[in-house]
Amino acid sequence: MREATLLALPSRHEGLPTVLIEALDCGTQIVATDCPGGLAEIQEDGKYGHIRACGRPHNPGPDHA
Repeated sequence: MREATLLALPSRHEGLPTVLIEALDCGTQIVATDCPGGLAEIQEDGKYGHIRACGRPHNPGPDHA
């Protein structure tokens, strides 16, 4: 993962998104959905990557970052 350019996590619901935490630790850029389960909180509302609207693939809306 340290060599990855980007991690995309298009979840509709997450418990504890361990892969997102691991990507943050590696310094990998993140694009994730703002779904129930804490993705926005872990990313501190976009501080560490882009947060997209959940469930709107054709009209994702603005991201938080």
